[in-house]
Amino acid sequence: MASKNQSSDFARQAFIMANALDIEVIVVQTDMRDDFPLVNSLRGREKIVWLTTQLQAEKINPESTDEILALSLDSIRGSAIRSMGLLLACLRGIILPEDKVLCLYSSIAGKELDSITITRPRDRLRIIRKLDMETIGSLFAPEVFARLINILTRFATEGREGRPIGTIFVLGDQDELRPYLKELILNPCLGHPPELRNVFNNSFLETLRELSALDGAFIINRHGIVESAGIYLSSPEKPTMLRAGLGARHAAAAAITEHADCITMVLSESSGNISIFHDGAALFEIEIHQGGEWRFG
Repeated sequence: MASKNQSSDFARQAFIMANALDIEVIVVQTDMRDDFPLVNSLRGREKIVWLTTQLQAEKINPESTDEILALSLDSIRGSAIRSMGLLLACLRGIILPEDKVLCLYSSIAGKELDSITITRPRDRLRIIRKLDMETIGSLFAPEVFARLINILTRFATEGREGRPIGTIFVLGDQDELRPYLKELILNPCLGHPPELRNVFNNSFLETLRELSALDGAFIINRHGIVESAGIYLSSPEKPTMLRAGLGARHAAAAAITEHADCITMVLSESSGNISIFHDGAALFEIEIHQGGEWRFG
């Protein structure tokens, strides 16, 4: 009961603060069902965006018109989840990059609400500062981006047959990318129905895991269909903005983004970290084995 009262008192103060600072958007990160009626009892004119990692969105409140972002990112914790939530909310047009947002959450997963962060998505996310929303939306659908992050975090933590995995996902149009692609093997995806090689098809994940053992990259279109695997990425020049310590896989992934309109996602075999590149530079890095926090490049 003490925890419930503490959560109620803290949430009440959060709404008072939002009102005092003229904040109209509140992101509530919670996996506790009791927090939904609590927040609804306190709300006024604010727009509420729910961010949850464990609950089924359709079972939270079928009558609610609030936006609910249900993320399955098992290996990412804390501020990384909130960063992903803000990114997806902007991509879907739920909130604007310039909106001042109050994030209400628990500092310990599964516990009472006890923490507040006030931010603007454009200030927090380099990908939004660097790219306009129309450009981002042309490269990938928000759900595809989140799904690929989830797959890579699983590969980073689970590996393959006890060994770490290293691979590259390239999100872009295969025809536009073609001048910079070379098949290392016969394309194992060729001829298979699109629904069978969709990243949202759970039965396809083990195939992806096995194919990741091959040298080369996966080419994935904006709808999440894997077009090719085992692809060598070639570029006439090396990337100009690659931080020290990143190897040949990262260099190839960064370089192709300087010459083609695409985003690349690299899972490092040695560190287990995930790096995302566009226009030859790192947009951010997820340090999976360092508490799942995002470090922005």
